[in-house]
Amino acid sequence: MDALTLIVLIGIILLTIVIITIWSLKRYEIAVSLLGLSPWLSTLFIPTNSDGLLEATFGSYLRISLLIWMGMVGVIQYIRFRLSHSEKLPLHFVLIGIFLLFALTSTTYSIDPKYTLIRSCSLIALFGFLLGLHSWLQDDQRFEKLLNIIFLLICFITIIDTMSMVIFPDRAWWWEANSRFQGLWTHPNTMGSVCMISYPVLLWKYSRCSSFKKSMIMLLTIILASLHFLTGSRASFIATFLGIFVWLYFQKKKIKLMLLSE
Repeated sequence: MDALTLIVLIGIILLTIVIITIWSLKRYEIAVSLLGLSPWLSTLFIPTNSDGLLEATFGSYLRISLLIWMGMVGVIQYIRFRLSHSEKLPLHFVLIGIFLLFALTSTTYSIDPKYTLIRSCSLIALFGFLLGLHSWLQDDQRFEKLLNIIFLLICFITIIDTMSMVIFPDRAWWWEANSRFQGLWTHPNTMGSVCMISYPVLLWKYSRCSSFKKSMIMLLTIILASLHFLTGSRASFIATFLGIFVWLYFQKKKIKLMLLSE
């Protein structure tokens, strides 16, 4: 690659970053979508049939870079919000900020300072993104839009992980136990966690759809539950059961609650 080609390539990358940044500031749901995809994108570059957790890959750097990028977007979004509103920072954000300060300070006496520093900076970037998300979520309409974005991400990830059983069978099943499904993630428990946090969003979406869409969501839930069962992740199964139990309890759906208890 000659110098001119390299300069043009760098220019295109910088222009793309500027455009996406401006777009994310105008429509923060873009930032939400990118951050939601970042953990999944990082796993795509982990070699097949290997642990993938012991050494950094290109996907790891991609995820961290995307997280820091969206964290900066979140901070800018929050600054813009504070310039036009006099709202004080909520107490839970103050407490998280204090915790992150201690986490960053712990780098000085950590056994592995480099690893601790990376983790601390990642959490700080996530904190910046959450600040932007807090300033963006100012009405019920945006909150519903956020849940719809998460729902679309769940649909996309479920379809991709299901297709991986056929397209990437060596990658889809755990390298230490071929009977446990991990999809395109790093571990079956990670796949189980993804399924676990997906059910509340699916329950929310199911309660707000028409009959036809409800049947589609039910089909998606069955597929996701089947993948969850194949992971063999027992802890996420228990957490899922408790989560659905609490949901039905507060929704006062006694019949479904009794069926679940049996």
